Amino acid sequence: MTKLYSVTVERTIIVVADDEETAEELAEEGERNEVNNCHDADHVSVVEVTSTSQIPNNWFTGMPYGGDDERTVRDWIEELSVPK
Repeated sequence: MTKLYSVTVERTIIVVADDEETAEELAEEGERNEVNNCHDADHVSVVEVTSTSQIPNNWFTGMPYGGDDERTVRDWIEELSVPK
């Protein structure tokens, strides 16, 4: 089942994935593609988003990593019924 995850590698990233392992892989891959000098992090934190308070404000209108369409994080919140 698809869920939203908050993944911290170099920064906090919102990811749509079926499980924590996939969320971590997508976040690390995305960071490597966006940041030229990004290296494998010593510690990666992956947490399922269970409340909108876990999402940084700048992510609500952004598209999450792992999404395969134009839905924003806000759209995913509504679809997955993530509580406030």
